Amino acid sequence: MSTKNETQEYLSRSHGLAFALGFLVIHGVSLALFPAQRTVISHVFSIVVVAIALIFCIARTRSATPDTRLYWQLFSAAIFLWECGSARAAWEEVVLHSDISQASYADLPYFLYGVPIVLAISIPERKERVPLFVWLDTVQISVAATLTYLLIFTTFPFWGKPVHPISDSVLAFAYATENVVLALAAALRLISISKEDMRGFFRTLNIFLWTYGFFAILYNQLDLILQGVMDYVALLSDVPFLVLILVLTVQQPAAKERASDDQQPLGQFIRHASPVFFTLILIALGLAVIRTHFYIGSGAIVLAALIYGTRVTVLQLRYMHSQRNLQEARDQLETLSLTDALTGLANRRSLDLSLDHEWRKNNEAHTSFSLLMIDIDHFKLLNDHYGHAHGDECLRLISASLQRSLRQATDIAARLGGEEFTVLLPETNAESAWQTAERIRTNVEALKLPHTQTELGYITISIGVATHEGQHIGAPSDLLRAADNALYRAKHAGRNRTEQ
Repeated sequence: MSTKNETQEYLSRSHGLAFALGFLVIHGVSLALFPAQRTVISHVFSIVVVAIALIFCIARTRSATPDTRLYWQLFSAAIFLWECGSARAAWEEVVLHSDISQASYADLPYFLYGVPIVLAISIPERKERVPLFVWLDTVQISVAATLTYLLIFTTFPFWGKPVHPISDSVLAFAYATENVVLALAAALRLISISKEDMRGFFRTLNIFLWTYGFFAILYNQLDLILQGVMDYVALLSDVPFLVLILVLTVQQPAAKERASDDQQPLGQFIRHASPVFFTLILIALGLAVIRTHFYIGSGAIVLAALIYGTRVTVLQLRYMHSQRNLQEARDQLETLSLTDALTGLANRRSLDLSLDHEWRKNNEAHTSFSLLMIDIDHFKLLNDHYGHAHGDECLRLISASLQRSLRQATDIAARLGGEEFTVLLPETNAESAWQTAERIRTNVEALKLPHTQTELGYITISIGVATHEGQHIGAPSDLLRAADNALYRAKHAGRNRTEQ
């Protein structure tokens, strides 16, 4: 199987490399054979190679894992914007014969191309992602790209105003800076990721951005130096997209998702710092534009403040909500840890805590409290004859009757396990405890739950009563032992009775 996969990978690499080299050769030969049509030829090849790269990106998006699908969609959107810019530039130069040194509709998609890439680099993984924040970041980056365009060309093509763009050398430097910054940011994100499917995406993005950055810088520098042979230098613009096609041809999608262990500090810093970075950039660009376009610059600054305020407010609300959910989960776990799952009564742990508390309190106040130990008569015979499911239902019915028989809100009924129950009666003397025990016993007897294996033909209970008079002697376990001994006497005396 390994050899077969290696063979397929080799063939894919060979075919992809052959296609890339063949594309460059055909492009170069076409320029040499048809010198009068070099501009048209270069535009056609540029549009075709970007379109092919876009098709490969869309195909990878459809086969991507759920964790990486949004990232591939953003990458595809970036390539689509570049294709729009290429098509518009070809239309303006070839059909409309426009002056390409002036601001045009083609320049805006080229600027906006970086927006999806910045988003792909900055947005967190799916489990940490807040859809509202993704939209807010999209707005910030889009406005920032638009303001950058306005700074460079001083106007928009649809305004119909004179354009006073910066010099070609400064523009080339700005593009080079943008490309390097994007490539470095993508490299940092790649370093911070451990999931294989995510690493596969960011490896592809890094290869494209570094290749694109290198050839874009080379292209722009040659554009300034070799004004007369730029038609041949245009071959360089094909290379980044051919490399992307080659990588997508060779690199296969991740076969399965893996558990994330992306907890590296660098990754956390990039994810949490990028929104603030976007806001600061938007404010800085607003301040730069405000001198020539006051309302646009002021609006950008206000927008940045509103977006940042919205983000902080939402984060605070989410934090409060998570804290509340955490507290509720803790309370629920605490309740579960102190509650018997079958009957809903307190469990042995809860009884021990309450008994210890009452023991200390009554020793200090010199008052009395009592404990009832309860056992269902012949419960094993009930289970053997009727089955455990019926036995569990009887336990629930007896527990409900026991709970209804209590008079004070401070009385605590607990299930010790099996058919054994206990009742803690705070501030209750021996006589009152006896009365409560008899009320519980007669109420259970009145249920007349069938038990044909006994003389009476229904379920009964036996109860042992013990009372602590507040002396500073003994321990809570002594009271439990005394109640258990009284229960033993009740069962030994014939069951369905109370002993004290």
